[in-house]
Amino acid sequence: MNDVVSINIYFCSEQPERRVIEFLGSILGFVVESTDVPMENSKGFVMVMEYTEGYKHGFLISYPSNNEALLSAEQVAKKLAAKFDSQLLLEIEGRDDCWLHVTPDGLVKMREIVYFDDGVGPIFE
Repeated sequence: MNDVVSINIYFCSEQPERRVIEFLGSILGFVVESTDVPMENSKGFVMVMEYTEGYKHGFLISYPSNNEALLSAEQVAKKLAAKFDSQLLLEIEGRDDCWLHVTPDGLVKMREIVYFDDGVGPIFE
């Protein structure tokens, strides 16, 4: 059985799911799909979640580790933030308290996170 790579990203605002799925495929180097956006020859799956508090739209990207992505998780986050002109959060594996906050202009900063009943958001100081 293959190990699975996961990238967990939260957009500040809602995004068009199909456009995000298609763009992810172009930057990862392989096709991904979601429940609402099935794609032929998909090598990865994206779980899409909507939230009422904090950052509004989550995309959990998962794919087998033998599918080598063209970009790192941070590079994927930067490209998504720029393409969709949105701030986003990138979960850091093994860190529950701090995630990376990425802006459309490519600024990346570690931020403490607040957990809401239905969502997450960065703490700005």
